[in-house]
Amino acid sequence: MRDQSIDVVCVGSGPRIQRWKAAISLAKLGLPSAAVVLSLLSSLSFAGTAITRVEAKLLWRDVCTGANFYDTESQAVQASIVCLQASSPPTASQVTTYYGDFACPSSVTTNGQAVYRCSHVQYTFPNQPSASQLAATRSAYIAGSKCPDGFSGRQTAIDSDGNTVSYCTLVKTTFDPPSKGCPWVGDPIEPTSGITKETELDYRAPNGLLEFVRTYRSDIGQFTSAVSSSGFFDYSSPPLAPMGRCVDGRYNTMHTDASGNAIKASYCFPVMPIGSVDKPHALLWDETGRQIDFDMSSGTPVPNADINDRAVKTTDASGNVQWRLTREDNTVELYAANGALLSRTTADGKTVTYSYSTASTPTTIAPTSGLLIAQTDPFGRALSFRYNSTGLMTQMTDPAGRAYNYTYDTTSAECAAGTCNRVVQVQFPDQFARQYLYNESSLIGASTPPSPPLLTGINEVWPATSNSARQTVRASTFGYDSSNLSILTQRAGGLDQYTVTSRSSGSVTVKDPLGAQRTTAYQTLFGATYPSSRSQPAGSGCSASTTSWNYDAHGNAASTLDVNAHRTCSAYDLSRNLETTRVAGLSNTATCSTYTATGTILPAGSRKVSMQWHPEWRLEVKRAEPGTIITSVYNGQPDPFNANAMASCAPSTALLPDGKPIAVLCTQVEQATTDMDGSQGLSASLQSAVPNRVRSWTYNAYGQVLTETDPLNNTTTYTYYSDTSFTGADPNAVGHTLGDLQSVTNAKGQMTRYTKYDKHGNVLESVDANGVTTTNTYDLRQRLLSVSVGGQSTSYTYDATGQLLNVTAPDGSSIGFTYDGAHRLTGVSDSQGNSISYTLDAIGNRTQEQAKDSSGTLSRQITRVIDSLNRLQKVTVGTAQ
Repeated sequence: MRDQSIDVVCVGSGPRIQRWKAAISLAKLGLPSAAVVLSLLSSLSFAGTAITRVEAKLLWRDVCTGANFYDTESQAVQASIVCLQASSPPTASQVTTYYGDFACPSSVTTNGQAVYRCSHVQYTFPNQPSASQLAATRSAYIAGSKCPDGFSGRQTAIDSDGNTVSYCTLVKTTFDPPSKGCPWVGDPIEPTSGITKETELDYRAPNGLLEFVRTYRSDIGQFTSAVSSSGFFDYSSPPLAPMGRCVDGRYNTMHTDASGNAIKASYCFPVMPIGSVDKPHALLWDETGRQIDFDMSSGTPVPNADINDRAVKTTDASGNVQWRLTREDNTVELYAANGALLSRTTADGKTVTYSYSTASTPTTIAPTSGLLIAQTDPFGRALSFRYNSTGLMTQMTDPAGRAYNYTYDTTSAECAAGTCNRVVQVQFPDQFARQYLYNESSLIGASTPPSPPLLTGINEVWPATSNSARQTVRASTFGYDSSNLSILTQRAGGLDQYTVTSRSSGSVTVKDPLGAQRTTAYQTLFGATYPSSRSQPAGSGCSASTTSWNYDAHGNAASTLDVNAHRTCSAYDLSRNLETTRVAGLSNTATCSTYTATGTILPAGSRKVSMQWHPEWRLEVKRAEPGTIITSVYNGQPDPFNANAMASCAPSTALLPDGKPIAVLCTQVEQATTDMDGSQGLSASLQSAVPNRVRSWTYNAYGQVLTETDPLNNTTTYTYYSDTSFTGADPNAVGHTLGDLQSVTNAKGQMTRYTKYDKHGNVLESVDANGVTTTNTYDLRQRLLSVSVGGQSTSYTYDATGQLLNVTAPDGSSIGFTYDGAHRLTGVSDSQGNSISYTLDAIGNRTQEQAKDSSGTLSRQITRVIDSLNRLQKVTVGTAQ
């Protein structure tokens, strides 16, 4: 936590009269003027940055020796009176008159509180003090403002009502680098932007709908998730009024009490509109930590040209304002007017809803309103969340009732670099834990420990077993330079190590685990780094070479020249940044616009792929490749194979948040063409003698497949449970949940029934068409422990991290697996004593395999030589190459 001190301030609840037995003067906030602040901010470029502004927390200090902080004015006033009276009490010979009644001739309002200048003079009758004496009797309260860690403070502005607002600002460029050129390396880091990114999947349901993911980004300095991020904030109107949405899920306030103790307290830093800095804004801060800025100048949210998320302002049935965001991954998110994420819906109609605490929520669950307490899938399965008294999520409970516990670092004054409510451990239901280490001195280059702290390591904590004691194992390590940019990532034992050996403006060099160095030149577009070229060293049979990229006006890769001097050209629909044409195998001198045009004759050896897209979703509806056209017909769209009638393969009630039909695939038709290089694109002539291959599907209201028909007209039918019913207590309850698969019937009428599930949605029991029963068991982390088919059982064992250790077949024979510290397979052995061992290099290639029989005699050996480009150069089997 950063403490911003400001000079000579007193903040009260409103203009009023006070009677004090002390000489006190209070002055206006010592902050830069609004004009200065707005001028400073208007000089910033918002093209590639996102801005978060929160209302500052104003604190009070008394006038005592060694001034102390107070949360309220009255606390500071009372303490000051006591100190002043104790330091200069009136003598018996004095007649003390208190001149005036602490009347304040003028005031302004800051953050809803009155800030005013006034004085109360203490003097001895009958001689009134001179002006200099009067000035000497004045004392002042010196207040401070608190900003969330990482925010800059000491800024003010005037709101639309003429009141002064004190605020804190966070300016971030948190766009993920584009996927062009495989920018991420190792565990991973992105060398051009200097970002370390660690994604932790704590829970995922078998149907994939319900999950809890935490993402650490070094440019943010903490883990973000659904409980600490996910907000859409309209900063466009009114200019500066508080939004009522807090960021205390991401940040906490800390201060020192009168005894010098560090106090960690839950505090709502209200999110505030950006105001007319250089344009009205809206900001999306999603649960992965990405911030996306929308220009609201036209009244409609418009993102940067390279962003494919779209936002629309809507009103629900009750008249409440909402924001509907259609994301690049074909999901739709609804946000409340205060920025809270309400729901997330996939294009095929499956919705996860988010519920928040209210004033009536028990404090044992959440201490304040507005905290995420449940995440529920469309079938009723839910993840629930609990918080401590400071508003930090300390426990997640999965659908089976098992707990995942989260521990945070200890308190330190002002949230200094080492500690600031960062997650330091997550413990899973099986007692396995992941620990997170920050600001280890040997791994940071800055002379002052960074704040927020940087993630420098991850440990795995393996619980004790009957064969081993509890142990802590280093799993990952990250390092940073003096500018807090990533320069190192490696796994256990220094394996899979990537290091940044040099970094300058527009260029970065990375050494891979094999020692090869590659230099990437990059440019900055829309605030993100885009690779322009990447050199690679010489390898076996080839000289050093370079890959290069060129981009269109929206940052799409329009041309790529690979290390073999082959050019690939692409054209896009720039209104949506969707690729419409790709031509590969061209010479390095080829002009892209010539060959991406429809009907252009292609050079020998090159090929073209053409795409057409759904009008609303990022879904291909037609794709032309050499010799083939594939047409995909979606629900609610014209069917070209049925006189362009609207396709309907789901109930009319199956609608998305915008009221339109769910986008499920009804029919897919594959047609043979005479176009052998793809040059004719979507207009290619068909081979009339070759029949079409057609697949079709139908769905229920939840977007679940009801029927599937293959090209031979064989139909498979699926049914689902229409209710939820369980027996037994959590976490071992058995039954089924609404939407669980109930049966599958093939084209011959043979049915498999799924008769029992656990609360997660894992199949516990099924019965096939012959009446044979299969039962499955799982461990506390949903890993398959056993499969019993007709009474014949196969069992599986795992280590604490989930690596498969042993498989035992029904006849008692078994196969075992061993791994190194970086979780790489190093050996396989069976119960007969036969074994295979693997020798791996630093990047994970198998450089040697040795197979031995039960007597330990070497029966086979394979040796591989890998060149500096990580390519197979030579293989030796036994003694023969």
